[in-house]
Amino acid sequence: MVDDERTSIHRRTLLRAAAAGAGVGLTGAGTVVGTDGATNDALRRADTQAARGPRYVLDYQDEFSETLRRNIETFPGIEQCVYPNADREIYGPTDVNAQTANGGLAVAFNDRGTMTVCKWPNPSYYDHVKYFTEDRSADHYGAAPNEGAFLGLAVETAEGTETAWLREWETTQHHPEGLTDVVVTEHRSDRFGLTVTVEDVVDADEDVLVRDVTVERDDDSPVEKARLLAFENLSLNVSKLPFLPVTDACLEEGNADFATYDRAVDAIVHARQGVDVSTGEQASVAVGMGFREPSTDHQVGGDAFESASTPDEVALDAGSAVFEGLEEVPESGPLTGAVGGLREATYGNALARDAYLDASESVELAGNDSYLGQTTGVLSRVLSFEGDTATATVYFAAGSNAAAVGERLGSARERDPAAIRAEKRAWLEGVLSNAPMPDTDDEDILALCRRALVTLATTYDPDSGTIVASIATQSPYGEDWPRDGAYFNHLLEAIGRHDWVEKHNRFYVENQQSVENPQLPDLVPPGNWAMNYYADGVPGGPIPYEIDETGYGIWTLWDHYDATGNEAYLREVYPAIKRAADYLVDCADPETGLHCPAWEDDRPMPQQTAVGALTVWLGLDSARKAADALGRGEDRTRWTVRRNELAEGIETECYDEATGYGAKAGFTFAETVWPVGYRPEVGSGDGTLDHPRIENTLDREWAELETTFAEPEAGERDGGLYESKGLLALAKARRQEGPGSIDDVRDGLRWVATEHATEGTHVLGEVWMAEENDDGEREIVSAVSQPHVWEQSLFYLAALEAWPPEGLEFDADSLGGVIEALRERNAPSQS
Repeated sequence: MVDDERTSIHRRTLLRAAAAGAGVGLTGAGTVVGTDGATNDALRRADTQAARGPRYVLDYQDEFSETLRRNIETFPGIEQCVYPNADREIYGPTDVNAQTANGGLAVAFNDRGTMTVCKWPNPSYYDHVKYFTEDRSADHYGAAPNEGAFLGLAVETAEGTETAWLREWETTQHHPEGLTDVVVTEHRSDRFGLTVTVEDVVDADEDVLVRDVTVERDDDSPVEKARLLAFENLSLNVSKLPFLPVTDACLEEGNADFATYDRAVDAIVHARQGVDVSTGEQASVAVGMGFREPSTDHQVGGDAFESASTPDEVALDAGSAVFEGLEEVPESGPLTGAVGGLREATYGNALARDAYLDASESVELAGNDSYLGQTTGVLSRVLSFEGDTATATVYFAAGSNAAAVGERLGSARERDPAAIRAEKRAWLEGVLSNAPMPDTDDEDILALCRRALVTLATTYDPDSGTIVASIATQSPYGEDWPRDGAYFNHLLEAIGRHDWVEKHNRFYVENQQSVENPQLPDLVPPGNWAMNYYADGVPGGPIPYEIDETGYGIWTLWDHYDATGNEAYLREVYPAIKRAADYLVDCADPETGLHCPAWEDDRPMPQQTAVGALTVWLGLDSARKAADALGRGEDRTRWTVRRNELAEGIETECYDEATGYGAKAGFTFAETVWPVGYRPEVGSGDGTLDHPRIENTLDREWAELETTFAEPEAGERDGGLYESKGLLALAKARRQEGPGSIDDVRDGLRWVATEHATEGTHVLGEVWMAEENDDGEREIVSAVSQPHVWEQSLFYLAALEAWPPEGLEFDADSLGGVIEALRERNAPSQS
């Protein structure tokens, strides 16, 4: 089996061949397949809810195309980093079931306990573990058997010694109760009479992952001795692409690094430096793996399952600071820098075999020390049983060079792993001290709410202020969308994290396109933002800009003032509000009164639907309020006039009986009710919720949601997404009896928490899918970039409205509702 896999055609070769056969590739100006919020053919059908997911091929005849074409020409084959088959997820399935992070180091695990994501120096970039999925139905989702980082045991019985990888045992996974991101994975083997429990957590302060392992042996276990094996296939990355965020998964065969067993720190340390092509600046990274106690043996080798596993074309500088702190630095050789001499010493050395194969097939590890290229590594440690229990701790530390890694490993080894877990919980409890829980005893609801809060808090990058949609690389959602960010900020205001919101908004102000700050000339009109951003402000997504994000951008800049009353802040950001609002005035269709054709909500072609029109209305209304607060009468008048003209167009073009406010979009736009707060009286904002068109919009939204909540038993729908958006609007608007009332909302939220959320870890992907399990029964699975920060945040907001926190006084007749009451309670003092 292993031998066949070792000699098989390289996975991306097959992928590219399949894509070529399907006619997917470059056309004319450079076709690029873009982000897809849905996953398979079922999600691309006429389901109105599932239709929200974007799917497209872009073909631009402008400078944007040239940027994409340069990316593609620089990295051959990148245009095929998608699945052309309609029944497969476009970027491959997200193999993530839990995450732990601290805003710097962000690590994800699948449900078998394999590390599938390892991002540093922030949750946005770069990913440093090799893991590439292809097929949800295949073993390891189609990833090569040596991909990821995982644990095993070399067990000795009366019959001999054999290697058992824990991911192959019966496995369960969960988070402990409370505000913690510790990931507990329990592996069980009846054959060996062993139970292995792994408690994973990223330290609150240091960029170190702590993997605390407990092995328990049954009284009648045949195991006499055991060694713990810690394997890793790290793939250090130092670059990213503007407008095409796929390097983390699609280009891993180019992520060669130098790995060495460093005796001074008893760890395998990988190091790499190079130029980040998105900025033109040097970047360097090192990641090390070691035990708390001395290791028994080690192996550093090449990746036997990677066709690019050769150092021939690697250009690394071993004399640079990235290698500082290594016990042995290789002598100079023919390749760039000082690492060329490694070719004959390691790559040509039979002992430098793949560490996964070596650990799988050998009683003792080969002991090779170094490798340059596509690297793998494994450490082992003899377990000392006290009675029938043995323990060990594995660390992964990240830094800018090997010396930093060594320091972090040394510091972590001096601390009790249990204390590190307790300190992480204490940190989260402090960060989220003002975050209430819904007043319900439903543990599934509470567990998902805790996960929403913890994921949001640990994904926040304190250096840039950004919050990515997900740390996942498949789909590549490690960017900050202003649309998502506006909702994150609204939640953070409610729980008193005003400092985070202000920093987040300053990131948006700094990266807004303007005449004075032409970051993306000829691509993004002044006053707008790119589709999304990496944490350093480099645009990440393949769409130049989106007009709904412009509206949301104005809203979040205003919303922070509305929550805090900080007039100095409002004066500082007002020029950004003005630029965006003035663009929305100019971006008008004189025939319909709507906005000019523009990109909306990750859709591939410019449109004029309710999605854009109503968020533009929100932006203009928010700008009007900002102008009023600062006494800018002329601005207020101009923006109010345009807002009202737009409302007339909305009434004519964006409403029908079938979808309510959602005409031309293909689905009911629940955001009409909240956060837009639109009313039909020429958009004045002074109308009431009982207007027939608003009532019909809410009825249509509930009618859509009911079809979701009938699954999987009904067998009518194969997928959907963003149910919590509709539930949030209904919870605010319908606290009385009737369709979509608060009782219906609560039932819907229970469905999300028990059907859509992952079992044990309680996280949400952007999408749910109905699939047949091994028993032939339909079941719901969570998919696409879980944990999805926005989807989970919406759930938390909706749950608070559905089960108001105990003792909170709020206006049940106001759309502000529970969240507004929390914002008022947690507003900063103006003294």
